[in-house]
Amino acid sequence: RLQAELDTIANARARVADLEALLGLVSVNDYDAVPAQVIAVGPAQGVAWTATIDAGSRDGVERDMSVISGAGLVGRTIDVGPTPSTVLLVVAATSSVGGRLAGTAQIGSVSGTGRQDALTMQLLDPLAAVDVGDVVVAFGSEGGRPYAPGIPIGTVAEMRGTEGQRTRSAILVPYADVSRLDIVGVILRAPE
Repeated sequence: RLQAELDTIANARARVADLEALLGLVSVNDYDAVPAQVIAVGPAQGVAWTATIDAGSRDGVERDMSVISGAGLVGRTIDVGPTPSTVLLVVAATSSVGGRLAGTAQIGSVSGTGRQDALTMQLLDPLAAVDVGDVVVAFGSEGGRPYAPGIPIGTVAEMRGTEGQRTRSAILVPYADVSRLDIVGVILRAPE
């Protein structure tokens, strides 16, 4: 009985830490967000990397809203019911989001690889200076949907190709670990 209580306390502490990190990211970026819990992970509508959350239209959630964890971008809503919603995870091979190098403001397209530990960023400018460790954030969409601006996406782990090559891309390590999602937030409104 005591071991079960200790396990429950450890789980509760982890959830509180997740929620505190989420509230910190929401506060820093002045997002209006609703918290949700991941209740299932698995394929939906032929997409391999999705999660189901316990927030839906009753909570103000709509299709094509950004979903974040305290670490960064998790994905976007693709199907919304009254209480559950389906989220296309950023690591899905069919996922794509506009990204910006935080230091230089260079932009490109960040795509999922189908792997939980890697994303690719195709740079718009093949001559852009990019270093390992550079931070990539979402540059946002019109009206903040499907992606709100400024959401941390990941860090550059490796560059493929040399400056000037048309196919030059960066391999990113995503901030959000989709293999351990619990508490997330759906951004209802991005700052003006």
